[in-house]
Amino acid sequence: MSLKLQIVSEIEKGFTTVTQARKQYSIQSHATVLNCLRKFGDFNK
Repeated sequence: MSLKLQIVSEIEKGFTTVTQARKQYSIQSHATVLNCLRKFGDFNK
């Protein structure tokens, strides 16, 4: 779970994009990252 939170945090802070995170962490599906963003993301910006 901590990896998912780390990826979400990096994307939300603007350090990486969804596509870059997929390549960096060897995640096959774009939808997997988007689901993590929906589930663990902080939308109060």
